[in-house]
Amino acid sequence: MQMGGQVRAITQSKPTRLEATIMELANCFEQRGSLDVADNVRGALDTISRNEDFLNMSLAVLMTPE
Repeated sequence: MQMGGQVRAITQSKPTRLEATIMELANCFEQRGSLDVADNVRGALDTISRNEDFLNMSLAVLMTPE
């Protein structure tokens, strides 16, 4: 039960900061001419965002004690 609370805290406390940092890196790649890398990073973030509910549920299952 406590692990589920930890999963929620992990998945809700830092994703926005992490996403902003990764987007900043993508912007840096783009400014340096690595457009393919920047597009790939943005595509990966979009995929993660679209699957957020499934990922959170999977993490909760994995962290549930047997």
